[in-house]
Amino acid sequence: AAEDHLVRMFECGMLCALHARRVTLSKLV
Repeated sequence: AAEDHLVRMFECGMLCALHARRVTLSKLV
C-alpha cells in the first residue's frame, strides 16, 4: 500500500513539474 502511494505521489509530481515547465515556457515566449 505504501509503495502504491509513493508511486502515485511520484506520478503527480512529474505531471506538476511538466505543467509548471509548460507554463514557464509559454510565459517566456
